[in-house]
Amino acid sequence: MSFLCLTAVYNHRQEWLESLIQAFYDQDYDGPATLVVVDDRVNPLPDKAMMDVKGRAVFFEPMAMRAGSLMAKYDLGFNSVGLHYDYVCVMDDDDGYLPDHLSQHAAILKDHPWSYPKEVFSSWGGRMQIEQSGGRFWASSAYRTDALEEIGGYLNQDTLRADFDTHFLQRLQDRFGGPRQQKYPSYIYNWEATGDNHSSGHIDAGVWKYREIPEARVTGPVKPGYSAVMKSIYEMASIFRGGMQ
Repeated sequence: MSFLCLTAVYNHRQEWLESLIQAFYDQDYDGPATLVVVDDRVNPLPDKAMMDVKGRAVFFEPMAMRAGSLMAKYDLGFNSVGLHYDYVCVMDDDDGYLPDHLSQHAAILKDHPWSYPKEVFSSWGGRMQIEQSGGRFWASSAYRTDALEEIGGYLNQDTLRADFDTHFLQRLQDRFGGPRQQKYPSYIYNWEATGDNHSSGHIDAGVWKYREIPEARVTGPVKPGYSAVMKSIYEMASIFRGGMQ
């Protein structure tokens, strides 16, 4: 079975994307997997560039203009290649994904429409901890391609609402019932640890000020590899989870 992973870039420093690509390469999933990077900045990453390491392909999908919403960007990435894959997930460029993230999801998706963890790692408050997912952290979930199509894709509402992500998870819940859950948390939600400009920090009175998010500058060719901060975050999460097993 094949896995499509989608990431949208705009406001974070390039080092977070480079760390994410390295985490994608380090996944232990034994099936084919592709990461599509959707970029709507004025000066996007290289047009249609592709990297392939250990059977892990990365494509860059530039957009000609600023997308109307984040969900529109994800739909673009999915519609460009998604029907060729069995499973789909979002991988946020500033968050972390331990090596068994895709393989844990795939073990569930082979006989259930969607997978979503009970717990996630989080650096909220400046320290590594475990949080209950509680209908949040949509970038920790995964779903079958046909399930995503059945709920109408990503762009299925007023996506400038602050709760666009929890609304997406609720649509899966409403259509397919509850998810099956991973045995161990594999997703790391980053906030203070990255020290970057988070899009979710541009929410005022329940309205997501998407158009006010500043654009990050492209700093050159993408060179996969963990930044010092992300390397430390992965090490902390791995040690933390080791005590759970």
